[in-house]
Amino acid sequence: MERTPLILVMAAVVLVSVATGLARPAIAFYTRYSLESTMLATASLTSSFMLGRMLTSIVSGVASELAPGRQWLLASIPAALAGLVVYIIPNTGSPGLVIGLMAVWGLLGGLTWPTVQIAVAEMAGGRSGTVLSVYFALGTIGVSAGNWLFGHLDLGYGEVVKLGALLMVPPALLIGVALAMHPPSVRARSARSLAGRLRSRIVAWVLLVTLALGLLNGLLREYFYIYSHEVYGLSREALGSLLGVAGVAAFLAGLASGALADRVGIPPALAVVTLIAAAGSVLLGLPHGSTLLLGLGFVLASVGVRASMPLTRNRNLLPGAGGAAVVGLSNAALNLGVLVSPLVAGFLYEHGLGSGGAPYLVLGVVLPLVVASLYPRRV
Repeated sequence: MERTPLILVMAAVVLVSVATGLARPAIAFYTRYSLESTMLATASLTSSFMLGRMLTSIVSGVASELAPGRQWLLASIPAALAGLVVYIIPNTGSPGLVIGLMAVWGLLGGLTWPTVQIAVAEMAGGRSGTVLSVYFALGTIGVSAGNWLFGHLDLGYGEVVKLGALLMVPPALLIGVALAMHPPSVRARSARSLAGRLRSRIVAWVLLVTLALGLLNGLLREYFYIYSHEVYGLSREALGSLLGVAGVAAFLAGLASGALADRVGIPPALAVVTLIAAAGSVLLGLPHGSTLLLGLGFVLASVGVRASMPLTRNRNLLPGAGGAAVVGLSNAALNLGVLVSPLVAGFLYEHGLGSGGAPYLVLGVVLPLVVASLYPRRV
């Protein structure tokens, strides 16, 4: 295990997660209330961001597979540029420009974070599940801290966004140093051999489950911020507190899921956390539900989604050639789900088709069906 590079990466993850937790809800509120945008436009912030990530995450996975010696460049430069892009957002005057900048942020993130996740799994060796669970758990607790600060800082939405942007720059340096210290592994360079390795039943199942979880994940961001505020009356402070509590719960679950996968394997662990997410989704969509059930549903859904990440982003799903490409594909599958669901939910909400909770109920049924019908008999 490469301890020093791992420590630097973990520090970077905490810092950039706090920054993201500050910026994301502030951008949503800025777009909805300062720019007076529609719900569909506000929900599209998530979709545009994830469109960018989807497009470049596959590139980063394949690039890490074929040119591992360039990982530090592929990750650090886009991470630094992301801070500049986010800083510009409060200076825009239209929702369309904000949506476009969110897409650019996503493009840069799609290059950075799959590359970092691949390197972390390599640094961890045989303990990749446990170490990745720590990686994602730290990210979760960092986002939660940022969410809490968003709810309690006495600053305008634009000021909070700029503060988050400034906090994104130092982690880029840490990432560059850490990945430069990590010796590149030797991998197969044949595209044909990679394609053969990726035609595995376990890979197909993991990608489908990841896509389904991505659909729910997309409804736990900007859409939920506005849904909880306008349907349930949650204040900015109450929303920040709920996001913080859910983050702590997801932090603990994320630590456990990777260690569980190292013991029993990825499919059983992934099935468990997916069913937890499904239960939370049902509670989020209950008609005439209470704020207590809303909060419990959000916590369970967040736990399931976040705890799945160490399982679906592990290059040791396919030891040797193909593992890095799987991480890129898994990121792309998640991003596709996060891209689609806010657009659909935002359209339904904007046109008064239901109270806003129907998409959660649908996913609460779909997730268990995906697990049951496609669970690999042999892995």
